[in-house]
Amino acid sequence: MIVLKQPKTQGAVRNVYIPNTVAKELLVLRKMQIKLHNELGDDGYTDYGLVICQENGRPVMTEFLNKTFKEILQQINDPTINIDNVVFHSIRHASATIKLKLSQGDLKSVQGDGGWSSTAMLTKRYTHIIDDDRRHLAEQMEATFYQGSAAPGTGETPNEAAMQAALQYLTNHPDLIAKVLASASQTTVN
Repeated sequence: MIVLKQPKTQGAVRNVYIPNTVAKELLVLRKMQIKLHNELGDDGYTDYGLVICQENGRPVMTEFLNKTFKEILQQINDPTINIDNVVFHSIRHASATIKLKLSQGDLKSVQGDGGWSSTAMLTKRYTHIIDDDRRHLAEQMEATFYQGSAAPGTGETPNEAAMQAALQYLTNHPDLIAKVLASASQTTVN
């Protein structure tokens, strides 16, 4: 038996800004639901106000939704998707990760859009590391930090500028040098 309940954020209205493409698809889906409701009548169609539902308006069992979602992913045949680890709710995780990337790390905007009560919930549970982004970051570090040209107005390469900044920091924090040396002396090489 499916039990419909209020969202976790009861009483709170959540405004979600969606792309026009998504809005148009949702309107198509809603028109289909209205057409089915008209054809089946009030006795044959129960409108619970659901976005995803059966043809008669009733809720869809989670297992059926996940099975159908996996079948669609199999048809797409993308070798980067591990279908065994994907469920329909994975779309929420992917959306959070992509939105965080597109917003260049604007946690509060993504948090508000997803309705999470804290940014910690967003970062710990919903966003995921994208290996291509990590590779790109390493390439950017190589190009701009290690192989980069002179920093504007300084005549120093980024590597030299970083060394100067590190030296200045260590000069201002001599206790840190002692900690680094103590840590290095405790490290053994295998």
